Amino acid sequence: MSWYVASGDQQRGPFTDDELRLEIQRGTITPDDLLWKPGLADWTAASALPGIYAPPRLPQQVLEQLSERDADTRQSESPPLVANQPQRKQIKCPWCSQLVASDAKICRHCRRPLSSEAVSLAQLPPPAPQAPLASSHSRTEPSFIARLWAGDLGLARTYWVYGWPPCLLFAKLTEFSAARHPLTAIALLIVGASYTIAIGIAIFRAADKYRGSRSWASLARVAVVFSYIGAIASLSSLLLAFIKPADSATAVTTSIPAASVSSSSRMPAANVASDSAPTLPAFLVTVATEANKTLPNMIDADTRLTDVAAVDTTLVYNYRLVKLTASDKLSNEIVSVLRPKVVKSACTTEAVRQGLLERGATLRYSYSDKHSKPVAAFVVTKADC
Repeated sequence: MSWYVASGDQQRGPFTDDELRLEIQRGTITPDDLLWKPGLADWTAASALPGIYAPPRLPQQVLEQLSERDADTRQSESPPLVANQPQRKQIKCPWCSQLVASDAKICRHCRRPLSSEAVSLAQLPPPAPQAPLASSHSRTEPSFIARLWAGDLGLARTYWVYGWPPCLLFAKLTEFSAARHPLTAIALLIVGASYTIAIGIAIFRAADKYRGSRSWASLARVAVVFSYIGAIASLSSLLLAFIKPADSATAVTTSIPAASVSSSSRMPAANVASDSAPTLPAFLVTVATEANKTLPNMIDADTRLTDVAAVDTTLVYNYRLVKLTASDKLSNEIVSVLRPKVVKSACTTEAVRQGLLERGATLRYSYSDKHSKPVAAFVVTKADC
């Protein structure tokens, strides 16, 4: 029976059963060495093969005989060259690149066949298993995202570099896009809210691992909680504004500037009725001048009253919709929805009705979008009351 031995990256053999036991006795084969012989499926540790490792010790006489036979065999494998004997031609083994006789069937160095007819492939041992190469990196280094998520980058770096600045940037981009591209604003807000939640968890974990003052860790946690509340509030308000896009147009104020009303109400009735009272154009100029002292002024979050102008017998109120862009839909909404409210306000306010409309004044309301592009305009006269 032919045995093959694989120790580390070296392979030896074949050995007979007696030779194998002799090698074990000499200590050249250890329990961890791998053995194979025809009939075994794969290389197996010597200690796992029954009756192989630690066999009964052979008698000393047998050991000496085996040693002598082994020495004779080795000498016969490489006999000395006779001077007059012609040297055989040698070739290089295709497996181990060692020189062997050209008529050899098996390489005496690597014990592999030099021709397919000489030795059946079934009688050859499979390649010895290679030990894995030792690596200086026994474990995979965690990625940057994994370290950030685990809070291993430090509290200060996590909060001031990857926390607060990106969240503020998302908020500003969302605010900038809200009036121009509502869908883009909602997408930015959703992404920003998701990032805020994720980075908040990372900040909490970094705060748990913080080794400095615990007050800084507590302040970081409080800031994260407030950022969560702000993100939820912003997302809710933007979604409501998107669901009801006409609310910003119908919410435009219809109230008359206080300066105009007070100026009209302070005019003495005798002066209005007498010949010495100012003419209507002069009176409207006075009203516009008083009103412009407090303008421009934000009427609400969407509307700014920029100025009031007197043109002959017409008092013009110029409004700007700071978050809206001119469109046919917006123009129709202002005329159909807003004008009735303005007419009602003007006709039910006594100072405006008596001081302006009943004296023949015309009230003109002009609206422009955030780019100062005209959107819509309408007038209110005494006939509307």
